[in-house]
Amino acid sequence: MAVPTMLIATAVSAAAATYGAVDSHQQQKANAKYNAKVAEANAKAAELQGRSEEEQAAENARRQQIEKRRALSAMRAQYGASGAALSSGSPLAQLGQAASDMTLASNDTLRAGVIGRSSAMTQASLFRAQGQMAKMSAPSTASLAGNITGIWANATANAAMAYSVMNPSENSPKTPPKK
Repeated sequence: MAVPTMLIATAVSAAAATYGAVDSHQQQKANAKYNAKVAEANAKAAELQGRSEEEQAAENARRQQIEKRRALSAMRAQYGASGAALSSGSPLAQLGQAASDMTLASNDTLRAGVIGRSSAMTQASLFRAQGQMAKMSAPSTASLAGNITGIWANATANAAMAYSVMNPSENSPKTPPKK
């Protein structure tokens, strides 16, 4: 009676191990899918941030251009009020230098926005790559099948070994009777 109990215990143990393997497989796949979704959400957030940086830089550059026109107009008015000729000489050079400096500052602001967006797009690409890696890290159905096959192969071997230990007379070679 001990052999059937041993066989039942082995089968129950293998069934429990199979359930654990299937459950673990499903959990790993769910985790990989979740991690891929998080990575995609992070990528979209990075893209939005990059667009926002570029738009903010463009708005700041627009405001700098408005301020440039105001400042140059104020400089012209001051020179005009002082009686300086704006067609040549030092006042013209100062106006040109001021306009050039302000344009450079505006262009630097735009360039910073483009660099910020480019950086954010690179980060978004990295997040997407992480998402792909998460998807690829999910266990395959073949690996699950291999695990289950291994569990039941071990259970069968253990049951056979237990049976041979419990019934040694059935496993020993038969010797012919002596005459």
